[in-house]
Amino acid sequence: MKDFLKIIIISLLIFFGIIYIEERETLVYPILGQVKIETPFDKDRIEKVVIDFNKTLIEAYEKGDAAILKGADEALKGQIDFEIAFLHAKGWSFVPRFSRLDISDVRFEDNRLKVITSEDWNIRIIDHKRQEERLKDEIYTMTYTLEKTGETWVITTIYPERGNSAKPRANG
Repeated sequence: MKDFLKIIIISLLIFFGIIYIEERETLVYPILGQVKIETPFDKDRIEKVVIDFNKTLIEAYEKGDAAILKGADEALKGQIDFEIAFLHAKGWSFVPRFSRLDISDVRFEDNRLKVITSEDWNIRIIDHKRQEERLKDEIYTMTYTLEKTGETWVITTIYPERGNSAKPRANG
């Protein structure tokens, strides 16, 4: 009789344990599911910021003016303006073409976003003094740091991933 009672008690515990788990999933989780969880970023919106920035970066190099950059803070615009001035001082110009961007990772750290991308660039480098032209056709792994200003994400820094700044595109 004792064994029979043990079996009934264990069966009841298992039965009510299963009911508890089922009820928790059907009652508690849907209630939690109705609560809107705010995420610090929208990946599509971030991708648009980075793509728009790169499109205006091309235009900035072509026109020699970083003031037209979209989505960059003033310090980054100043840095790119310096790079453009350096190229002009050497008698060089860049004619970049941007064909693809894939976001491989987005991390929220200290109220900033770290966005890791793989970017396909074709860059003509023209040396006006020597009348030479070179072509760089490479895939870059880049890290962007973005900070939110009001409702807008702004790019504050850009740098190549450590030890992996550029890879020649595979033929074929």
